[in-house]
Amino acid sequence: MAISIGFDARAAVLDPHRGLGRVAASLAEALLGREDVVTTIFVPRSSHDISGRWYRDAARIVHLPQPRRGAFLWDGPAWRWVLRHHPVDVLHLPAWGVPPGVPLPVVATLHDVTPLRVPESIRSRRVRRRAVQRLGTHHRATLVHAVSRATARDAVHVLGLPPDRIRVVHNGVALREAREACGERRHVLFVGGADPHKRVDLLVRAWSLAEAAGLPPLVVAGGAARDPGVVEAARRHPDRIRAAGIVDDGELEALYGGALAVLLPSLWEGYGLPAAEGMARGAVPVLTARASLPEAGRDAALYLPAGAGPLEWLAAVRRLVEDRELRARLVERGLRRARERTWERTADALVEVYREAVSRSRSARS
Repeated sequence: MAISIGFDARAAVLDPHRGLGRVAASLAEALLGREDVVTTIFVPRSSHDISGRWYRDAARIVHLPQPRRGAFLWDGPAWRWVLRHHPVDVLHLPAWGVPPGVPLPVVATLHDVTPLRVPESIRSRRVRRRAVQRLGTHHRATLVHAVSRATARDAVHVLGLPPDRIRVVHNGVALREAREACGERRHVLFVGGADPHKRVDLLVRAWSLAEAAGLPPLVVAGGAARDPGVVEAARRHPDRIRAAGIVDDGELEALYGGALAVLLPSLWEGYGLPAAEGMARGAVPVLTARASLPEAGRDAALYLPAGAGPLEWLAAVRRLVEDRELRARLVERGLRRARERTWERTADALVEVYREAVSRSRSARS
């Protein structure tokens, strides 16, 4: 029997080029057209850039009264009003936490607890306080969808969530596989923001050194490309560092397709989406061995300790350049891992989580 779900797609519309938005968009696409779910898509008020497929395959497209990011006091009344007029069996909130008083079962996605694990990741005290407040709202969810086992552990040990209310469902990979896994690779790639814990500055320092000569240049995509340090380094070393800016899906796929490696020197990640996407396009992840990154890369990546400096990151890339057998082995493993994690499989698992949330809610009321 089909279950009626409401899916909050505001992040996909408001932040289409960030990880949260891209995950929300991919989940919405994977849920549509299934015979076992009837999907209502919630989008911001006055939003016009909506996928044509959403209009074709969704049961309804509902414009929420407020498009604002976050789950605070005003958001609860807005959801209560909307859900009275557009009822569903369960509501999935894939970003920004859980507002108070939602009158039906809620599945909330927890991506990471970085503001608590690495407080310096958010420079503004006010913004950090609001981020921590949003994390705490996951206690209101019927079930919490953790995107990795590492995030599930953090949900228990850092947020204090009961283990029996957490379900691990990994993100999928939307990008097409590489046609020539070991073909010509022109650069190494960093994808993400300039948040301090992501440490794009470490890579910029590395590729500014004379020892980087002869290695593939570093391409920085996403919000980090606007960081003044990245812009200045790209100006000073145009042959070694390029700031690609914020790119759309087509441009990002091309960057992955031309990358020898995807570099994530992060101190903390809840999942590591660029690692998974890079593997699906034949790029080898080079990762910090912390948090969820070993879970994302598994045996298809190279790992460095958190204390590794610029020279160690250069040495890891040089190893991939010089050892083609190692690279080919890691690429093949990465493609195999990517085939195991599709958005369709993610949706399969989430539908079971939705059904469980409805069942738990009914049991609690009886």
